[in-house]
Amino acid sequence: MENINKKITSERTTLFVALAFLILVTSFNPFEKTLVSRLLSLMIIAVGILPYIVWRNDPNRQQILPGIIWYGIFYIICFGLTGFVEHNIRTGAYQDYSNTSEYISKILTIMHLCIVFSVFYTLNKLFKKKIEVEKTKSLPIENDNQFYFIIFLCFVITAIRIADNEIGGVVIGMMGTLSFMYLFYYIFIENKGNFFLAVIACVGYLETAGGFQGNIKPFVDLGFLIFFINLQKGRILILPALFMVLTILIYQPMKGYVRPLMTEIGVSSAESFSIGIETLEGKGLIDLVDIATSRLDHGALLSAFVEHIDSSDYIKWKAYENLPYAPIPRFLWPGKPEEGFGNEWAVQEGWLNRDDYITSYNLPWLPQMYLSYGPFGVIIGSLLIGIILYLLNRFYWTAPSRPWDHSMGLVALLMMFSLDSDFTITFGILVKFIIIDICVRLLRNTLEIQRDKSNSY
Repeated sequence: MENINKKITSERTTLFVALAFLILVTSFNPFEKTLVSRLLSLMIIAVGILPYIVWRNDPNRQQILPGIIWYGIFYIICFGLTGFVEHNIRTGAYQDYSNTSEYISKILTIMHLCIVFSVFYTLNKLFKKKIEVEKTKSLPIENDNQFYFIIFLCFVITAIRIADNEIGGVVIGMMGTLSFMYLFYYIFIENKGNFFLAVIACVGYLETAGGFQGNIKPFVDLGFLIFFINLQKGRILILPALFMVLTILIYQPMKGYVRPLMTEIGVSSAESFSIGIETLEGKGLIDLVDIATSRLDHGALLSAFVEHIDSSDYIKWKAYENLPYAPIPRFLWPGKPEEGFGNEWAVQEGWLNRDDYITSYNLPWLPQMYLSYGPFGVIIGSLLIGIILYLLNRFYWTAPSRPWDHSMGLVALLMMFSLDSDFTITFGILVKFIIIDICVRLLRNTLEIQRDKSNSY
């Protein structure tokens, strides 16, 4: 086990760049945010970075997938950093709100993070003996045949997706996710293969996840996944991270033009992006940052909820009524209700145009909690999220001992990249993977018991 005092490559550079950036946007804010708003944004960032500090000082950190760190980073990006921007260019279903509502929403965000992390680390402390990391030299590699089989399986799934993206539906999609996470484990964690194989694996994953259909999310997910894998290994990828930020700043403002051209009209990717680039002409850096961050600013949505939603508008548990049967696969229940609560609610309440049942409307976890029961819903939801994160950390992110276990840890981390989506959707998909994992573990244990009995005779 590597010593805790070993430096993480590029950590000091990242810290210097981050501090310099925060000082600049706080002192010389070009978006006319109030000082109180900027200070509250800084507090969100300060609380959100705590999981990294705790993980950084853990002597066993290289055997712990930094899943809890992502939860903090998500709020740093979508509630903290975006909180420095005053959106003067309206995009999508934007609702105005007062400074007071913005302050309240940021205080609620800080409270949410404090509760989540308090529950998470309290459970870690109480059950420390049960989750103590074993000091193993390395994660075992079963054999090369398994590695080559995973490569073949990923190739087959990618070929199926290229032939017809609708074949197999969710089943092929989940098989693809599991297979590529298995492959990423071998390539990026155990360093099997070479650079060419790594590139091919990334392209294959993007194809199966719909990345070449105008959807930027698979690219962002892949970028974060590689970032966290390298962070666990002691490296912070500064240049790739900056490149991803630049890409988001360029793509997000033209996203509304590019995706419809590719998915609805059938225009080629190259031509769609060419048209998208033309829409950026005449826009300065401030405008690009404004538009790009408005699509990531979930704090603005929460502020609008605080402004316009009162106790008579709380929807109670309606947003979660599909939760009990969300994990049931559709091939087992063909008549399973479609999950479109966010869109239906937005149309009904006027946050989308009337009869616009096509546009997706994401309700991130925190605004969804507030929409249910207001501040009380945030408190209850935060307690539950803290418990969920603890369980994921306990069973999937802490010292996985086999390739399958580590792959499931990557799957759980990948699912958590959807914190900006409806909780029921994210939770339903995650539980499906957990059910698969339980079945695999039971089968594996049964086979091992039978093998041990056979060897005993």
